Amino acid sequence: DGVRDPHRGVGHDVREIVEGRAVRARDDDVADRGDVHLVRAEHDVVERHGPRVRRPEAPREGVAAVGARGWAIDRFQRIRGIGGLADVNARTNAEGWPWETRLFSAGWEAQYFNFEATRQERLDAETVTEIQVFDGSVQEQYTDGTLVLPDAATMAGFDTMEFDILMECPDRDQAEFGNCGAWDYLAHMWLWEEFEDEGRKSDDEASGDTGESEDTGTSGSDAGDTGPADTGTSDTGEPEPEPEPEPEPPAGQWHEMARFITTYHRESRWVVDASHALAWLQEGGARTVRYEWAPPWNPQPTIITTRFRFSNRGKSGRAQEIVHLYGGGGFNSEYNAQREEKNIEIPADVSRVELVAITTGHGMDDGNCAEFCDHSHHFTVNGTEFIQNLDDPGLSSGCADKVSDGVVPNQAGTWWFGRGGWCPGQRVDPYVVDVTDLVSPGSDASVLYQAKREGEEPTDGSGNIKHNSWLVFHR
Repeated sequence: DGVRDPHRGVGHDVREIVEGRAVRARDDDVADRGDVHLVRAEHDVVERHGPRVRRPEAPREGVAAVGARGWAIDRFQRIRGIGGLADVNARTNAEGWPWETRLFSAGWEAQYFNFEATRQERLDAETVTEIQVFDGSVQEQYTDGTLVLPDAATMAGFDTMEFDILMECPDRDQAEFGNCGAWDYLAHMWLWEEFEDEGRKSDDEASGDTGESEDTGTSGSDAGDTGPADTGTSDTGEPEPEPEPEPEPPAGQWHEMARFITTYHRESRWVVDASHALAWLQEGGARTVRYEWAPPWNPQPTIITTRFRFSNRGKSGRAQEIVHLYGGGGFNSEYNAQREEKNIEIPADVSRVELVAITTGHGMDDGNCAEFCDHSHHFTVNGTEFIQNLDDPGLSSGCADKVSDGVVPNQAGTWWFGRGGWCPGQRVDPYVVDVTDLVSPGSDASVLYQAKREGEEPTDGSGNIKHNSWLVFHR
């Protein structure tokens, strides 16, 4: 039927022809048990736990296409295509793709369906103000939109902000493989801040890791300016007209509010906390946001639906001011030397201070760093050190073991392997530390960020670290 509920993701409403009569599978028959009925072949008649079930003729094209590799019924009673069932432990010496399929890999789908159901129960139970920005149209590489916020008084009542992002294949009536984007790219939700002339920040003050989305396996080296291509046209001797002057671009910068990693060939839905970004939105009104999920050389057409969720969970204070600390870059022998200690003024009227960081490692350089090597990130606030260990690399099922925490299963790639702070098809949760007790309101606090590779100083050719960190002040 192609019933679509953007709150819950993608699927086809279950209609069964049982003994010639159309029926709707009852929620209490399946949802409470969380059963998954799996079909791995094209059959007109399916034997199941009960009567013979004949596939209806009307939706055959859609369901047969979506379920070309097999299909399952999820907790919301939708027919869902399943992904590839290759198993990380079934590697052979065959050329090309060396991993064989195993039927038990379908169990990852069941875990993911349970994750989705639990998440939806939580979302449905909350009282939120929800604002949709991107409405479910096909976009490429990135899309800009206007986030129309309530007034400042209303914004002051929110202490939590989440992003609900649904990414669907361009053709929802076809199978995911070869339809959804093929690669695990960095994805970001950006916020544009325009500076007034008198208040324009210097490059140092405004610095942050705000580059374009890229292949998560790139080395992070900066490409040079190749200049315009030589078209080979001859000089006719005619004078060229004076070009029209281009308008000055607005002064400002993009702030990273959230980060995700796209899947290999599968649809996905992410809900991530971005409460630190409330500090940029306190005035309310219309703000420009950008969701970016692919590089310009491979724009990956995708149906994008996004919702901003604002709520009050009774936290101690609300994020009202934010100071950028450090950005990332090439992970090499100069990485730490380039990041010096900072003294940050702590406002006198704060009730809570948080250190927030978003960090992922990329590149396939020496030792497959920084995607597939261990690295740790060290934050020192007034002499007290906090360590974020990204030590999943080396775990063959490091990402597969996180299906119950939102990793999209059975992707068409090496989705199982643990990585440096991320997994294909999962949100990147911010690293958040409450440092209120370590600082004194009205005084400066010393902050230092450093990183290590496998417990030692990073060496040249260790890939790339995508990093942003902030101090967030709550009142």
